Amino acid sequence: MSLPKPIPGFSVPNRSENNYDRYYYTRCLIQSHSANFPDFYKNPEGSRYLCDKMGRKNLSKFMRKRKDWDSLNIPIPKEYIDLLGLKLNDIQKAIALDQEYFDEMLKTTSKYKESYLTYRWVVVRIHFPHPLTETEAIEYSRQKLLKVKAFKQVLINRMPLYQIYVTREKEFYHYNRPDFIYNGKQYQFVSQSLPGLSLK
Repeated sequence: MSLPKPIPGFSVPNRSENNYDRYYYTRCLIQSHSANFPDFYKNPEGSRYLCDKMGRKNLSKFMRKRKDWDSLNIPIPKEYIDLLGLKLNDIQKAIALDQEYFDEMLKTTSKYKESYLTYRWVVVRIHFPHPLTETEAIEYSRQKLLKVKAFKQVLINRMPLYQIYVTREKEFYHYNRPDFIYNGKQYQFVSQSLPGLSLK
């Protein structure tokens, strides 16, 4: 599987689906620029400098926020990205690489050991007799669903890439594609929030 080139100074993304990082390139980009403002004892050029520039009063709270910003866990203020020396175009390029990485991961195949009959908050696990291909898992799950009228769908989980919702007639794919929203004030990176029940 060919993957996008790594950002200089960082290794190539992990090819294992279990260790797949949706925002590998974007995270590397932000963290590499954040590293230009290191924190060590009484360093005025680290978080203290950034905190003052952003007009924040509480340094301890700022440092906790900064850790979450660098990890893309919460929306990142535009002024923080600007102070790191990054622009909207830089974020867009990194996201494009993350999306390319995601598309490459979709080309890989996977075996499935189970699926889940779901109805509201009721979940019944279906154990497959042996690992199945995706097509086999869908058909096997549908046959189980046809025998149980109380349930309306089966969930087949291939997170963090996607989930498959199987009904009696068809199946629906919900992809967990990396993306972000920019409103002029902050950058918000799309989380793994999916409709229906999400099981890992």
